[in-house]
Amino acid sequence: NLPAWTATAGEDYADLAELYGELIGMWNRYTGHVRTVVGGVYATMKSSDQDGEVYTPVPGDKQRAATAFIIEHVFQDVGWLNDEGILSRIEGSGAIPRVEGIQAANLNSLLNPDRMVRMTEASLVDSDAYSLLEFFDDLREGIWAELQDGDPIDTYRRSLQRTYLERLAFLMGEGDDDDSAALVRSDIRPIVRGQLRTIREDAVTTDGSDPMTRLHLEDVVARIDAILEG
Repeated sequence: NLPAWTATAGEDYADLAELYGELIGMWNRYTGHVRTVVGGVYATMKSSDQDGEVYTPVPGDKQRAATAFIIEHVFQDVGWLNDEGILSRIEGSGAIPRVEGIQAANLNSLLNPDRMVRMTEASLVDSDAYSLLEFFDDLREGIWAELQDGDPIDTYRRSLQRTYLERLAFLMGEGDDDDSAALVRSDIRPIVRGQLRTIREDAVTTDGSDPMTRLHLEDVVARIDAILEG
C-alpha cells in the first residue's frame, strides 16, 4: 500500500522512499528483539533480603522458537522486502545489497561468541536448555535446506551461505581480543569443524538443479577445504 498512501499529484517519490526506509528499519528492530532471546538471560533485580534468582537463562523452548522465527522470516522469507512497485520508483539498484546486509548482520549477531558461551553455561544448569550443538544444527538445516531438498539456491541464499562460511571461518580462527578468550573456553571450534564437514559432505552429494547452483556448491566445497586446511 505504500505507493498509494504516499502518492501526491505533482510530487516525486521522496515520501515513498522515506517510508520504505522506515519500514525496513522497523522490521530490522523487530527481528533484533527476537535475536536477544537466543542465548538470552532474564535479569530480575533484587535486594539481598528478597527471595529468588536474579539471573535466569531464557527457557530452551523460547530460544528454539526464536531461532526458527529468524530462519523463516529473515533467512528465507525476504522476497516481500523487494516489491517491484516500490523499488522501481525509488531506486535504480541497491535492493540485493540491502537485504544481504540485513541477513549478514542477523547471522553474525546470532553467531556471536559471547552469546554461544551463555548457551553453553545454561546447559550446565538446565536439562532442557537450548544446547549449542542443537542451535548450530538448527541454523545449518535452515540456511542450507537446499542441500536436502535439491531446490535451486537463489541469489539471496547463496550470499547468506557464503556469509555463514565466512563467520565459521572467523570462529575457527583466534578471533580478536574481545572474543578470543570466549572461543578458547568453549566448545565452539569443535562444533564448527563438525558443521563444516557436514555441509561439505552434503554439498558434494547434492546435484545442483541449475548451473549457478552447481557452481556455487563447487565454490562452497573449495571454501570449506580452505577453512579446514587453514
